[in-house]
Amino acid sequence: MNRLINRALFVRPVLAFCLSLWLTACTVKSDAPTPIGATGAPVSVVNPTQTFDASTQKLLLQGTFVGDVHSVKGIVKVYEKEGQRTVVFENFSTDGGPDLRIYLSDGVAVSDFVEVSKLSTSGNFFLTIPASFNPAKHQTALIWCRQYSVLFGHADLK
Repeated sequence: MNRLINRALFVRPVLAFCLSLWLTACTVKSDAPTPIGATGAPVSVVNPTQTFDASTQKLLLQGTFVGDVHSVKGIVKVYEKEGQRTVVFENFSTDGGPDLRIYLSDGVAVSDFVEVSKLSTSGNFFLTIPASFNPAKHQTALIWCRQYSVLFGHADLK
């Protein structure tokens, strides 16, 4: 009987420790993105001197981020001009992670998606969307930690 009690006393803390590691595995506070375009018009991630002018663009889709496993906030919009599609993030923020990616997907299952970019910033910014993006099919924006296969948050695009 004493052996069972000792074993239970050992296993419980080990399980609690393993669970806490699993829940925090994709959180790295030191890798938190640096805000750009924190105030005003969204700026290009590639060339921060370039701002986005929505007045000359056609709005295709938009949505608001919700957190899944981590805190993710902000608005995402997809625009098009002369066949060029752009994804714009407004007031965007998320918990830090070691390998965060921006995907445009057919849902939160990450089965059919287009990778837009590695996430390297927060605030107001924009990126060019790859040509393989299909706005009729890819109507979910995802913040995905590729290293740990963790969905940080998503936005349904309508």
